[in-house]
Amino acid sequence: MGTALWSRTELPSIGYSPSYPPTQGPRGPGSTQAFFVPRSNPGFQTFLDQTFPEGSPTAFAGYAAILLGRPFALGGNPTDPRGSGFGQAKSDAYRISTGLEKDFTPNFAGSLYGTFIRSERTAFSLDFLGGRLQDALNGFGGPDCTGTTPGENGCLYFNPFINSAPGNPALGLDNPAYVPGLENDPALLDYLRQPSGSNESEEQFIVDLVFNGETELVGLPVGYAFGGQYRKTEFVSRGINRFSNPTQAPCAIEGDFSCLDDPNDNNFPTGPFTFLGQFPTAIFNQSVYALFAEARVNPFDTLEIVGAVRYEDYGDPVGATVNPKVSALFEATDWLSFRGSVGTTFRGPLAADISPAGTSFVEGIDAAGGAFKATDTVGNPELEPETALTYSVGALIDYRGFNFSVDYWTYEFEGRFALLPVQAIASAISNSSVSDGTQAVNCDSPFAQFITFTGGICDANTVANDISRIRTQTVNGPDVTTRGLDFSIGYSRPVAGIDLSFGANATHVLEYSFTDFEYQGLLFDTGYEASGFANYNRDPGTVSPWRASAFVNARMGAFGLSYNFTFIDGVDDNRCPDDGPCTQTPEFGPTDFGRTVDSFSKHDIFANLTVPIARANVRFTAGVENILDEDPSAARLEYSYDPFIGNALGRTYKLGAKVTF
Repeated sequence: MGTALWSRTELPSIGYSPSYPPTQGPRGPGSTQAFFVPRSNPGFQTFLDQTFPEGSPTAFAGYAAILLGRPFALGGNPTDPRGSGFGQAKSDAYRISTGLEKDFTPNFAGSLYGTFIRSERTAFSLDFLGGRLQDALNGFGGPDCTGTTPGENGCLYFNPFINSAPGNPALGLDNPAYVPGLENDPALLDYLRQPSGSNESEEQFIVDLVFNGETELVGLPVGYAFGGQYRKTEFVSRGINRFSNPTQAPCAIEGDFSCLDDPNDNNFPTGPFTFLGQFPTAIFNQSVYALFAEARVNPFDTLEIVGAVRYEDYGDPVGATVNPKVSALFEATDWLSFRGSVGTTFRGPLAADISPAGTSFVEGIDAAGGAFKATDTVGNPELEPETALTYSVGALIDYRGFNFSVDYWTYEFEGRFALLPVQAIASAISNSSVSDGTQAVNCDSPFAQFITFTGGICDANTVANDISRIRTQTVNGPDVTTRGLDFSIGYSRPVAGIDLSFGANATHVLEYSFTDFEYQGLLFDTGYEASGFANYNRDPGTVSPWRASAFVNARMGAFGLSYNFTFIDGVDDNRCPDDGPCTQTPEFGPTDFGRTVDSFSKHDIFANLTVPIARANVRFTAGVENILDEDPSAARLEYSYDPFIGNALGRTYKLGAKVTF
């Protein structure tokens, strides 16, 4: 027998921010005064006339330094009708599985299966090239620029001032400062912005050999299974173009390779983009061998015990592991049962986790007032496996169509995989409670080794806003213990020819505690309780104490109707101190915005109808999600809400069809 699957997902026009805030310019790391505008720029004089009174000393300035800003800001991206930035993502996935099964005797059988999986993904977003942007500010922009005269011989100016924008497309607002004729040439904008992204593919080849049977041991019936598995994985990632490849464009200016000459100078290999990172070529291979055995025995008719053991070998440098597990089910009565399990688990690092190669991203840094800074993530060849002890106990009731279960569970992780926390690194170099980016940094802090500052220099004048890049890597982080309760209830019965059913599920997190995060003798973070907190600047992210869902289904023949309810408990923002405001900004002062993220609930209703057409069955579905159009609670994040609690789409209508043959 065999199966084959192919799927494709295309996002041909992803709307990002119109443009990103530069974290570096043609002179390397640094977001302040990264670019300069000469007086000859067409928008310069108009900007002075619109901004400063006649006779002001500023009117005689020969150039302007861009202290902070974006190439496209309130005027939006003029090449997009929405005014937004542009990106794409396309994914293809293939899966082929085939195998053989054979009954050797009435009580012994075997199976051999092979599976091949391949996934491909191309994704990018447009970003400005810093060198080209500065050239265009000086009047030497465009693909056809020749000669040495600004604005001539195919050379174009980029006007960074608001007088180049007719208005705000997203809000439909006109710009009173707009001056016709000062717009930027679309061909120039296409030249200044290039895709930052990657082409990725992953292949997996899996072989499973399993034998199973039944026998008798000391008079007891025993079911058993044993076998092995082989997994081979190959992951390939390459930059989508030469600008995304650090070997082809390592420095801030394209064609420049001098940043690779001296690791001790101030010219760092940051790549040519002003904000987004690069994607070094990565080719990772990993082969894993596994053996397992499992047995089920019934000492009594009301007691079932299952024991299992698994051996996995990841090869060097990860090594091998043996993990046992025992579970039991006891039927106390016809309608009441108890169950429990205990075992160990093992997770070996992926090939990418232990490779010294890495990728670059950006993140809003709390210590820098939320400003985006580049983060460079590299692998760790010394990474050890992550292990865990798990156990659970529970009870089940099943009586005349009614069922209920409750389970208490615990996971105790040791050597949990974690990235060195960039937020903690940035905060550790500051000796001030101020977090708006103006606070001085401690250049002698041992955490400064993970940070690149503007110009590569840290001195008495350096502040948190001067953070340009933060380096992090995957390590064996703090131990973690999480425990909680799972509830499930359901009931079904026919009523007047209608099949009715209802059910509900809920999870309550009792504990999600972290020990101190220490690495190489440095304390990155003290231990903390994560449950009930947003954890925006630390692992594991948002942990709601309660999550629950409920449903009511009614079916009559080919027609079905269902109502669904979802509830997600609120959390507190752990970044907010108990004795002061959550944060403050130079413009607006202290604020408690987002101190508490309220709970979120939504109501959905769906209908479906199955119709036979020719030799196929067609299932039509229609529904409304979030019927009451509930908005998510405010949160101090880039999108102003927490996507792990709320949904910002509002009321949503859905139509669908599924054909089966």
